[in-house]
Formats: sequence, C-alpha cells, structure tokens
Amino acid sequence: FVGFAPAEAPQLVGVIVIDEPHGRHYYGGEVAAPVFRQVMLDLRSLPSSPLVTSPPQVASRPAAPAPVTVPDLRLLPPRAAERVLAEVGLHARFQGEGPRVLAQVPAAGAAVERGSRVETWLAAPTDSSGATLPDLVGLTVRKAMRELWRRQVLVKLFGNGSVVEQTPAAGTPLPLEGPCTLRCEPRLHAPAQVATVGRANGSESAGTLAGATP
Repeated sequence: FVGFAPAEAPQLVGVIVIDEPHGRHYYGGEVAAPVFRQVMLDLRSLPSSPLVTSPPQVASRPAAPAPVTVPDLRLLPPRAAERVLAEVGLHARFQGEGPRVLAQVPAAGAAVERGSRVETWLAAPTDSSGATLPDLVGLTVRKAMRELWRRQVLVKLFGNGSVVEQTPAAGTPLPLEGPCTLRCEPRLHAPAQVATVGRANGSESAGTLAGATP
C-alpha cells in the first residue's frame, strides 16, 4: 500500500508491505492502509512533525482610518479655515466669496473619515439690512444653507436631510442677533394609498387596489 500525507500539500510518502497476510482479508486497503494511518498519526504527534502545517494566511482589508472631529470654522478667514482643516487631515470646499466662513457642512463636532471634504459657505459682501428671513421648511440642507449664506446669516444645524423646523420663523427681519437654527430630518416617501373598487350599483366593494403616490 502506498500513501502520502497531508493530502492537500504532500510532505511524506509511505509504502507499507505485508508479506503473506493471513485470514480472509488480504487487500492492501484492508490490511496495509490501517498501518499507514497509524504511522502518520504517530508522526503527527511529534513536536517537529512535518505534517503539522501553519494555518492559512488570509488577506484582510486594512482597517479604516480613525475618524476625526470636524473643527468649528465659523468666522474664520478662508486661509485660516484651510489651515485648521489640514491639521486634522480634512479638506475645504468654499462656496461664494467673502472674508470669513459663515456656515459649514458637516457641522462642528461631527465625526468623519480622515481625508473628507468640509463644505464651507463664505459671507456674502452685500448688505442684508432691510431683508427678511426666508421660509426654509421643506428645502434640503444644501439649498437652505445657500439661502442663508446669501443673507449673511449664521447657521446652527441639527440633523440631515430636509428642513422641518426653523428658528427664528420665516419673515423675521434681518440681520439677526444670533444664528438661524435648522432642525432637519431625512425625507420620507409618501405612504401608499389604497383605492376601493366598488360595484356599479354602490353595493359593497369588490376589492381594493393599492397604488403608490409618486
């Protein structure tokens, strides 16, 4: 009987010869194979056995970079804002023109991946006196921030998605003494509507038909 081990990556080959076996069983797989198996088990128990293989090396994805905290850029000049972001491994993207940062997304204190981009809005050069605060409810964060940027209004942002509440209310005279607070929530899809299909004579309905409002 000839055998080798391990089966996946052979290291040893063994030949078992039994001369003139007695009894009814005389095939190699019946009388010689058990001997080969026992020899391999004994070799495997040795401290420096060639049959003991190291566990397979599995390639793993490198760990994601540790998150960093977004600094507060409000009222900083653009160059100073870029320098502050660079110190924590972030990048700036400026919107508009002006001498200072008016608002930012993500907000100060948010945790983001190193290398992320922080969108900043600069104060508009036009005077906002005589204007009023617009109605921002229902707008996306980006559109609401753009409207406030045009009016030199500081922003305090909570949540993400679309604006569901603003303080002060729309129509408040500008300039404001403090920031405009926006509370935002993700936009939800309209619920499905169920229409009842009735019989022509007004009797009990024959069934229902479901449809989603686009």
